[in-house]
Amino acid sequence: MPILIPTAGEIQRMTNRERAVHAKRIPEIRRILTESLATLALDGLDPFPSRREVRKANQRTTGSAEADQARIILATMPPDPDVAEHVVALCEAIA
Repeated sequence: MPILIPTAGEIQRMTNRERAVHAKRIPEIRRILTESLATLALDGLDPFPSRREVRKANQRTTGSAEADQARIILATMPPDPDVAEHVVALCEAIA
């Protein structure tokens, strides 16, 4: 069964009752996550990581995925024919 974790926007749209229900699920989600990591037995990964270690691992994977996506977008974009005008407009906006 997948672990469904709401995004920050979804949490903001939740009612107080929905937030309370979600808060009750957090310890169970942590237990399931810890058991999953222990079951996977990944090399060099502590099977019972702290919240800080899990956060750091997530940031590493998210950051590299975003960088890869940015590289793909940059590679597929055609060159800007009006680059000189855009540089001047940006410089004026900053000044």
